Amino acid sequence: MSVSPLDDLLQRLADGRPRTLAGLAADLGVTQDLLEQMLLDLERGGYLRSLNASCGGGCRHCSHQAICRVTHGGRIWALTERGMRRAAQERPSA
Repeated sequence: MSVSPLDDLLQRLADGRPRTLAGLAADLGVTQDLLEQMLLDLERGGYLRSLNASCGGGCRHCSHQAICRVTHGGRIWALTERGMRRAAQERPSA
C-alpha cells in the first residue's frame, strides 16, 4: 500500500526534526509553493496548527527554541493530536 503525499508529509513532520520549507520540499520532491499548499490543507483538516515564531525574543524558556532557530522567526507548523495519530497510523510496519 502506497502512502499519500499528505501522509508522507505528516510522517516526516512527526519525527520532530526541525526543517526548512526548502529542505522539506526537496525531501518530498515538490515545489515550495506546493508544499505550502499541502501544509495549509493539513491545517484546514485539523492535522497541523501554525505557530507564530515572532514572539519577541523570550527564547530561553520557549519549547520551540530549536525550531525557531531554523525558521529565523518565521512560521512554525506543529502536529495536532489528530495529526500525530494519523502519522502513527500510516507509518509502514517494519
